[in-house]
Amino acid sequence: SLSEIIWSVNPRFDDLSSMLSYMRSYISEYLENSGVIIHVDIPETWIDKPVKPEIRRNIFLVLKESLHNMVKHAGAKNVSIVFKLMNEQFEMIIKDDGRGMDISRLPEFGNGMINMKRRAEEIDGKLFVESKTGKGTSITIKGTFM
Repeated sequence: SLSEIIWSVNPRFDDLSSMLSYMRSYISEYLENSGVIIHVDIPETWIDKPVKPEIRRNIFLVLKESLHNMVKHAGAKNVSIVFKLMNEQFEMIIKDDGRGMDISRLPEFGNGMINMKRRAEEIDGKLFVESKTGKGTSITIKGTFM
């Protein structure tokens, strides 16, 4: 959407507190009418450290793709999103209780997973996907925000 584009390029939002605040708002709005029960654990103590625009954008797009997949494909009833900060490192974990998938067949699931992996690599991060058919999916992205 236009507001996402503006947010992603506006240097006024190039700090960690703005990124986390925007993500919390997006999660609430996106899942508002989905019937999915959401648990969000994002630090309330905002850290006003700078975040490079490409890092902010790619973290957000991994979040967005994950939520889209959980609502559209997984049939998840519950979603948990945890954002952890450790010095200059971050970890975002997105879990659902949906259908899950056979990880060995990951390339068959379309471009979403491939794009998330590429986005993590673009910011020198790592993407981890854990899933089992009938047991839900967990997507973790780790990296530095500086």
